[in-house]
Formats: sequence, C-alpha cells, structure tokens
Amino acid sequence: METVEKSQQHLIEFMHFVDDLSVKIHGVLDESEIYRIVGEAFAQSQKYNVAILLTTEDKTKLKVAETSIDLKNLGRLEKLVGLRLKDYTIDLGRSQIFSRVVREGKTFTAKDTDIVKDIFPGPIAFLASKLMGLGGKSAVLTPFHRREGVTGVLAVSTPALEESFMPAVSNLSKHISASLKLVDEHAKLKRVEEELRLERDRVRQYLDMAGVVILVLDKTGKVQNINKRGSDLVGQAIEEIVGKNWFDSFVPPRISESVKTTYLSMVSGKSEFLTYSENPIVTRTGEEKMIAWSSTPLRDAGGQIIGVLSSGNDITDRKKAEDSLRESQRSLSTLMSNLSGMIYRCRSDQYWTMEFVSEGCLELTGYSPSDLIHNNKIAYSQLVHSEDKARVWSAVQEALKLSKPFQVEYRIFTATRELKWVWEQGRSVPSAEGRLSMVEGFITDITERKQMEEELRKSEESFRKLAENASDMIFLFDLNKGYEYVSPASTKIIGYTPEEYYEDKNLTYKIVHPDDAQKLASITDQLSKQKTPAHAEIRWRHKNGGIVWTEQISIPIYDEKGNLVAIEGIARDITERKQTEREQRVFEDRLSALNFFGITINAARSVQEVYELTVEAIEKALGFEHAVFMVVERDRLKVAYQKGYSGTIASLPLDGSMRGLTVKAATTRRTVLVHDVWKDKDYVEGVPGMRSELAVPIEIEGRVIGVLDVQSKKVGAFDERDVKLIQILASHAAIAISNKERQAEIEKRSAQLSSLMMSSAEMIRTTDLHQRIKKIAEAIRGLGWRRVVISVRNEDLEIASPDDIVAAGLTEEERIFLWKNSPPGRVWRERIGPEYRRFKIGSFYYLPWSDPWVREKFSESTVASRLSAEETVDWDPQDLLYAPLTTADGRVVGILSVDDPVDGKRPTKESLAPLELFIHQAAVAIENAVLIQQLNNARNQIREYAEQLEQKVEQRTQELLEAQSRLIKSERLAAIGEIAAMVGHDLRNPLQVIVYTLYLTNEMLKKISPEAMKSLEESHVDELLARIGEQVNYMDKIISDLQDYSKPLKPILVSTSLSKVIDNTLSSVTVPSNIKVANLVPKDFPQVVMDASMMRRVFSNLITNAIQAMPDGGVLEISSTIDDDTVTVNVKDTGIGIPKENLEKLFQPLFTTKSKGQGLGLAVCKRLVEAHGGTIEVDSVVGKGSTFTIKLPLGKLKYS
Repeated sequence: METVEKSQQHLIEFMHFVDDLSVKIHGVLDESEIYRIVGEAFAQSQKYNVAILLTTEDKTKLKVAETSIDLKNLGRLEKLVGLRLKDYTIDLGRSQIFSRVVREGKTFTAKDTDIVKDIFPGPIAFLASKLMGLGGKSAVLTPFHRREGVTGVLAVSTPALEESFMPAVSNLSKHISASLKLVDEHAKLKRVEEELRLERDRVRQYLDMAGVVILVLDKTGKVQNINKRGSDLVGQAIEEIVGKNWFDSFVPPRISESVKTTYLSMVSGKSEFLTYSENPIVTRTGEEKMIAWSSTPLRDAGGQIIGVLSSGNDITDRKKAEDSLRESQRSLSTLMSNLSGMIYRCRSDQYWTMEFVSEGCLELTGYSPSDLIHNNKIAYSQLVHSEDKARVWSAVQEALKLSKPFQVEYRIFTATRELKWVWEQGRSVPSAEGRLSMVEGFITDITERKQMEEELRKSEESFRKLAENASDMIFLFDLNKGYEYVSPASTKIIGYTPEEYYEDKNLTYKIVHPDDAQKLASITDQLSKQKTPAHAEIRWRHKNGGIVWTEQISIPIYDEKGNLVAIEGIARDITERKQTEREQRVFEDRLSALNFFGITINAARSVQEVYELTVEAIEKALGFEHAVFMVVERDRLKVAYQKGYSGTIASLPLDGSMRGLTVKAATTRRTVLVHDVWKDKDYVEGVPGMRSELAVPIEIEGRVIGVLDVQSKKVGAFDERDVKLIQILASHAAIAISNKERQAEIEKRSAQLSSLMMSSAEMIRTTDLHQRIKKIAEAIRGLGWRRVVISVRNEDLEIASPDDIVAAGLTEEERIFLWKNSPPGRVWRERIGPEYRRFKIGSFYYLPWSDPWVREKFSESTVASRLSAEETVDWDPQDLLYAPLTTADGRVVGILSVDDPVDGKRPTKESLAPLELFIHQAAVAIENAVLIQQLNNARNQIREYAEQLEQKVEQRTQELLEAQSRLIKSERLAAIGEIAAMVGHDLRNPLQVIVYTLYLTNEMLKKISPEAMKSLEESHVDELLARIGEQVNYMDKIISDLQDYSKPLKPILVSTSLSKVIDNTLSSVTVPSNIKVANLVPKDFPQVVMDASMMRRVFSNLITNAIQAMPDGGVLEISSTIDDDTVTVNVKDTGIGIPKENLEKLFQPLFTTKSKGQGLGLAVCKRLVEAHGGTIEVDSVVGKGSTFTIKLPLGKLKYS
C-alpha cells in the first residue's frame, strides 16, 4: 500500500511539473528558446532527466537539440571516445527504439541502458552507461509533431518511472508541438505582413505608373486618393490634393455647381450612375484640361455607395485633333491597326451585325474580322456576357435615340472562353435622310484596369478601416520633432486628441502617472541599447481625471548609422482588464474562504448544523449580514436558519397562491437576482428596508430542497460574482445534505436488511402455511407500511377460504370485508395483465386514486384508509399498491397489497427495492409451505397403511423428511443468496464512493493552511473521518461474510506452507498488548494442499474471535500435528468460553451471541473448511476458554 501511495505521489508531482513547464513555454516564439527552457527546467528539478532529439531534413537521422544530463559527464565521454556529441547523429535506419517512435508516431518505454546501446556502438555504449550512472531505469520516448509530421523525439526518465507516467510525458510533447506550431504561425504572420506591405507599395507604384488619372472620391466629393499622374496634371502635390473637395477646388467655377449636383445625385441613388463623362479641370496655373472620366461606384458590404473610383484621360489634345483625324482616312487606318482594341461599324440590330471591324479584333476577341463581319462565323452579340446584354442594349439604344455618343463597360467571352472586361464608346451615323443608318465606335480591353480598381478598392477600404476603426492607439514619435502620427483612438483611451499630441511634444510625460514616469523614461534607453521592441504596462492620468492602464509595445526606428531616431508603437487600453484582475483576486480570496467553509459544512454532524454553517459562511466568508436558509416541506418554504433579521420570517406556499423571489427561485429552479426589489413585481416585503435580493435554489438530483436567500439595504448590492459564490455555497450545502440523506438511507437500508434476515429466519422456522404468511406480512409491515394484506391463490387466482387472506394492520372485520368483496380470479388476472402495464414499477402495480379510471375500477373492493391527506406527503390515502407473488416458473401463488406508507411518500423503484427482494422470497416460502402441507397430507395417508407397509412407510417417511430438510435449507440459502446479491449491489457502490470521498477529503486537508488545520482539529474533524473509515471497514466485512457464505466455492488447491499462511494471517490482525500469542507451528512443517486465501480467511476469523473472547487479556496458542494423512490445527484461547447450549448452534448461519455482528463468521469458516474436504469442531469450557480444531487432508508431503 505504501509503495502504491509513493507511486501515486510521484505521478502527481510529475504531472504538476509538466503543467508548470507547459505554462513556461506557452507563448515563447523562438524554437531554440523552447528547447532551452525544457532542458533547464528538467535540470533544475534534480529528479527528472530529458533529451530532445530533432529529425534531420531527410528524416533519416536524429540529432540532440537539448539535454538535462550533466555536461561534465558528457565532456568526459567526448574525451574518452573522441566524439563530438553535439554533432553526433542517430541513424534511424539502424536504430530500433527511436525508429519506432519516429515512424510509428507512438509513445514507448525503454531501459536507459538499452537506449544508450541503440545510440552508440557496444564499447562506447558501455562507457556512456558507466559515466552517466545509468542503472537500467525506464524512460518514456514520445514523438512531437510539427507541420503535420513527426519532427523529433522527447525522452524523459525519472527515479520511479512507470507506465502511468506515459500520458503525462505524451501531454508534455503535445504542449511542445503546440508551441512549435505557434512559432510557425508567428513566422507565417510576419511573412504575410511583409507581403502585404510590399503589395501596398506595388499598388501605389502601379497607380503612379498608370498613364491615366486615378481618382478616388468619397460621397461628398472629397478626394481620398489620387495617383502621381493626376497630381502632375493638376500641378499640386498628392498631400495637398487629398482632403479637398474636388468640385470646389479643381472644376471650373462656371460648371462646378452643376457637376457637383450631378455627382451627389448619382452617389445618393437619386439618378442613374454615369460611367462615362467629360468635363474640364483647372490646373494650378489656371489652364483648363479636358478629361474623359470612366467611373465606377465603390460600395460597402451592404451594397451602399460609399464613393467613386474614376480613371481619367486627358483628352484636351484629342479634342483638338479629332477634326484632323476625320479628315485623314489613311492616318485613321494606321491608327486603327495600332490601337489596343478594335474600331467597328455595325448595324443597330439585335445581333450588332458588323459591317467593318479593324485588325485589333483578333487580339481582343480571338476572332478574325472576317469571322464577325456579316455574322459570318459568329455574331458579336453572342460574345457579350448574358448578364450584361440587356444593360448594354438599353444604354446604347437610349443614346442612339437622343443622337448622343455612348460609353459602356461590359464583359465578353473570347474564342477561348476567356472572360474580358471591355470599354466601348460609339455614336450613331445618320443616313443622308437623317435617319439612323449605322453605329460606329471603339472597343478596348479594360480587364487590367478593372482588376486594379478592385485591388485599389480593397486596399483603400482596408486602410480606411484600420485608420478609423482601430481600437488601439497607434503612434509614431520622432525624438526631435515630437509626434508625427497619433490615431483617433487616443481620444477614447486617454481623452487627448491627436492634435493635442501634435501641439505638445512633452504631453506624454505630463500625463503619465508619477509612479510610472521612470518606467516610461527607461523605454527610450532600452530601445537605444538592446535594439529590440519594448513591452510595458503604464498608467496615465485621463483628461477627465481618472486613471487609465495601457499595455504598450514600442518598436525602435534607426537611421543608417544605427542611431535611434523615432519610436512607433501601439498602446492598448487594459484598464478594464486590470480592474477585472483586482476583482478576480478579491473573488478568489472569497472563494478560498468559501471552500474552507465547504469542508466544515461537509463535516457537519446533522442537517440542522449544515443549515447553520451555511448561513455562517455567507456572513463570515462573503460579508453579507442578512441571510436565510429556507427548506421545502410539504409544498411550502420554511425557514431552517436565519441571521441578521430581528423578527421571524413566515413560511411561503409553493402552490402559486403567493408571490415572492424565494418562491420564484424554488418553482423555476433558477437563480433570481434583483438589483432593486422595489421595481420588481414578484417581490413581497418580508423585512422592511431591504432594497436588493439574491435567491439561489438548492438542488439534489434535480429536485429543489431549499433556497439560500441573501438581502441587502443597498440597491445593486450583488453582482454576478456574488451569484457564482452563493451558487457554489448552495452546491456545498446540497452535497452535505445529500450525504446526510444517503447516510440515513444506508442506515435505514441496513436496518431493513437486518429485519429481512431476521424475518427470513423466523419465516422458515414454521411449516404452517398461514403462520408463515403471517410472519411475511409482519416483516413487510416493518419495512414502512401500516397495512399489509397477503392472499393465497390457486391456479385460477381464486381464494379457497377466508383463512387464505392474512392481514397485518387491519381489523378482523376489515379482513372479512375483503373476503366477502374479493373480485373473481379473472379480474385479478386482468389487474396483472397488459391493460395495467402502465402502472407497473418493477414487480409492483401503483394505481393513483387521482386517476378516474382507477376510482371506477376499485371503488367497491377497497378498505378505506385511516390516514388524512395532511398526514402524507404526496401519497393519496386511497392510492393502491399491489404485486403478484410469482414463482421462478411464472406461477402466481398469491397477491400482496400494501397501504398507508409511514413516510407518506409515493413509491419509487428504489424505495420498493427491499420489497422486490422479499416478495420473491415470500413466493418461494408460500410455495414451499404448500409443498410441505402436501407432504404432511401424504405422510398422513401413508400412516393409514402403516400396519401393512411399515418398512415401506418408514423408508418413504425418511425420504420425505430429508426432502423437507433440503427444502428448508435451500429456502434459507436462497434468502441469504438474494440478500447478499442485493447487499453487493446496493451497498458496495456507495461504500466505494464514501471511501473515495474520504481519500479526497484527507488529501485536501493536507493542503490547507496551519490555521485552518488547527480549527479543524478543534472541531474534531479528524476523529469524525477516522470513525467513518472504521464503520466503512466494518460494513465491508459484513458484505464479504454474506457473499462468502452464499457464493459457490471452488478452492484453487496448491501445495502451500501452513507456517507461512498462519504467519501472514497474524501479521494482518491487530493483537492487543495484553494478549500473548504462541505460534507453535514449526517453520519446516510439511506443506498442505489448500487454497491459501480461503484458509487465511478461516484463520483470521478464528484468531479475531479468540481476541474478542479475551477482553481482559490472555494467551492465544496455535499448534499443528500430523496423523496419517490428516493435518490437525488447533486455535486455543483462555477466554470467557462458550455455554454448552450454544455449541451446537455455533456454526449455523445468522446465529450470534455478540451485540455487534451478523452470525456468519463461523458459518463461513465451516463452508471454507468443508470445501477442502476437511472438518471444524469446537470444545469449550465457560470461564476457561475454547479450542477450535481444523482437520484437513494432508496430500503429498513436501518438507521445506
């Protein structure tokens, strides 16, 4: 036992070590640092050793990354064998142990000497084992993973390593794997951030390289972004342009208002959005430039327009050159052949039938001009995306009707099914009569522009959200100039706007908390010297006078010479977190005090003491003055204990007739917290002046047993932490009350079992049928039922005579009433048939009188109860409960009816368990009594022929007597067997729970403070726990005796040393100091064929009985002799002796002369000895002592 406890202690210590180490490596973002921390922790432990081995890139070898083994020994090994251990690798192709770990990915154990042999050649392995002091201890080898594969092996050894350590070591490898995954994710995040920065720079370069003006406006017309081409055209720097209203600043005044009105109408959705427009702009020199704008709306996630992206071409020169271009057909043809797109002339029909197409058609669409002209191979309308066709047709037709040029953007599919965006500009060509003849225009590929616009939109949206919605304060501080950037979050966090930071370079030092000024100043020194980011938690004085906590990360910026020139960083508001931490510390202190009271509450000696200690805990541990413990009794809430109230609090009904917060908590089974009771409609004033209330239901297995109610004269006196603490206290109280109830239930069940055993013994002493049934009825009445009726039934379920109705708790008149009004057997056949199955609880039928169907069926055949409804809990005085008495072959031999439960409660499967057991015994007893009666009748018949058949009669009578004895004996054993089975099921499980709870309680007591331990010792808690342990051991012995007596015996016979068996038995028994033990069995006594465990049980019972027989001291002598093939063992005491009249009964089950005991010990001894083919006898003289003699067959002699 001591070895097991040490092993468990080592395992618990190692699990704590692993947990602490896992916390240390959590969040470390450097792989080598993780390994170093693990190695250092194992080295500092001085109990455990570790080695971390990493796989090479080709996964064929392992290399040591870290070890906690003493470096001096490793250095000596390097000198002796000439190897550099840091460079030494383990070939997985040759290794047997490590290759299993890496390739199978499983955890294994191996001897440390075997591991060294697996790593080094034979001579080197021998030297390594000697130098490192290896002695064959076990080690656990487990893989750890990285990037979906085994990346290394963790080897751990301890002084007392067992297989139970494997989950803890495997858990450590998982923590290492998780930390490595975090390292990889951090590196990946850094790469993504760098790629995003480069992508933003590339987007800016693309915009600057674009040959068109790229302009982004918000809904009001303010410039959000413009590329270099646009700033050059306007003649102002980008920084000057951004933020200005485009229409007020860069559109000629003569048209600025109309253009602005049109723009605002479009973005607000009041008018159609114009994707193409032309209007002049004004440069810095006052010169006007004509710009052709292609615009697209920018929308948010909800589809609302938030701005406009426009690309503009300077068409000032183009406008001037248009006339000359028209005049030069050849120049136009040359231009067409070189344009990135196609020029066309087509009919205004549904196919856009082409009459002319330039050579650029092939590059744009993948079709040659001849393929499209006259729809020779395909019509141009077939290339247009189906979702865009109607829009394009509508836009073009509307422009043609107004004889205006049109511009439209849409998608086409090329000959290779590639999707492209195109921009088309065209106009109508009227005939000589002025009618629409043809449409001419130009189509060009704008796919790249569209992609750039989308990227630009995403980038701008991302930048805007970061700038406007960042909850953290982002800053850039130049050491010479002061703050160059402060995000708007500064106003929310510290109360000062970015502008205030820009204006006052030293504002930071003015508003820092005096206690943190030195910490703030040291950040600059740290960044200058260490050249790494600095982390700090700093307090600031908010503009409103309050104190604000921030968690600040400062990143240094250096010039080309390596001098610190600026600091950029992020400050996060952690004021709420700090406040939460302070509140959490207070909460943990209160919780610790509450748990201390929880131990005291669980050690309470009575339920009333639980009530009192719980309310005391509310006052002393939680600081609440007004508290009450209310319990549920007969649908009412009654005060069990109160504190802080001058008067008495009235009980409250739970039937819905009265409001109240405690009533609400009890009926809804939910916690009720009201910050101001004057505003709550359910509040009922019990104590004047109370303003807030907290009511927590106390539940056991889904049923509410009471309510903990706390009140205060302050509004909002309770918060969620108080709710949690009161709920924890309610849980402690519920567990304590439940334990008390279970203890009472166990005692009640034990008393019932004792009663059943006594009743079984009395029942089988009589062979008279009606006397036996009377005993059964009285026994059932002793199980908690005021009225019991048993009726004997024939095969038709009929009652043969009034004497076949036996009652307990009924008058003779009531018994005769039942005989006269007994329903026929067919009715009882129905009552135990399928129609009544819905009323079954196990073997019983429970029929509630509240059911109209039940009242109709049973109104004339029942005896009215003498109880009133007020005397019961939930049992109706007219409820019915009955069960058929059925034999093993399914025959019904009687009906049992019980009524008027003593506890006033409806039956449950658990409460009927003793009755379930007893009705089967009753059925067997009735059946056997009938058989005995039949045997007696047969015996009487035989006597009539005694003169002629005397010899035959004697033989037959003897057979019948033996049969009768066997029946009674089998009936007795059946009763004990069924009782033992029920004991094993109903008592063993709760006993294990009690043993485990005692173990946990003792473990918890070891960890509490000395002051708390002193308080517990003064309360005699340790004595209570010891007393519980003694009673548990005693109950376990009762169960073992019952099961040993009832179960079939199959001894495992092995040649065994009798001397060792007796020595082992004596060492397991506590012998008082006033008793002298004389073990006279020689050490070389011949070996005996026996089952050693069974015979130890026999000797243990005899030695224990002998000690109990010598309360004033004496001599216990154990001797042995050999006679032919028989071994005789004598156990002799000088005790009080046994009266002669008790000697014959001594080995009978259930016979005892002790005040405490079940009378099975010697009966078990007799069964165990007889199972060996032996005998046991007793010789005793009152006042002188007793001698128990065991005789066993010797078997083959084998001398030691």
